[in-house]
Amino acid sequence: MTRARAVAAGSLAALFLAVGPAGPADAVRDGEWTRGVATVHVQKTVLLNPDATVTVRARLKCEPEWQPSQLDARVTQGEASAEGYTVPSVPCDDHWHEALLVLPTLSPAGFHPGRVDISIQFLLTHVEFGDSSGAHDQARGRLVPAG
Repeated sequence: MTRARAVAAGSLAALFLAVGPAGPADAVRDGEWTRGVATVHVQKTVLLNPDATVTVRARLKCEPEWQPSQLDARVTQGEASAEGYTVPSVPCDDHWHEALLVLPTLSPAGFHPGRVDISIQFLLTHVEFGDSSGAHDQARGRLVPAG
C-alpha cells in the first residue's frame, strides 16, 4: 500500500469512528437505545377471562425500517399479578395497530373486578443496523369480567 493510500484509509477510518455509521434519520441516539421511533398506549380496561387469565389491549406505532421484537405486559392488583410477552405481528409503517396479550396469572392470589396497575413495553430492532429501541406505558385501569 502506498503512503497516500494508507493516509487516506486512516483518515476514512478516523472519520467513520468520529461520526459513526449512518442511522435512522429522525431517531435520537441515547446510549444503547434509539429514542423516538415507537409509541405504545395501553388501554385502561383489562379483561378477566373465565380461565383466570387477563387480556390487555394496546395500540402500537413504529417507524419504517424497524421491526417489532417483543411486547410485554404486567398487570397487578394487590398480591395478584399476571405477566407475559409476545412478538407482535404488526408492521412498522407509522400507523396505529392494535395488539392483544393474554397473560397468565403468576401468583396464587386471584384477581377480582376492580382497579389494577398495568405496565407495557414495546421493543424494536432496526432492520439494517440492529439498533434497539422501545416504548413504555403504564396506567391505572379497571379489571372487568370478559363477555
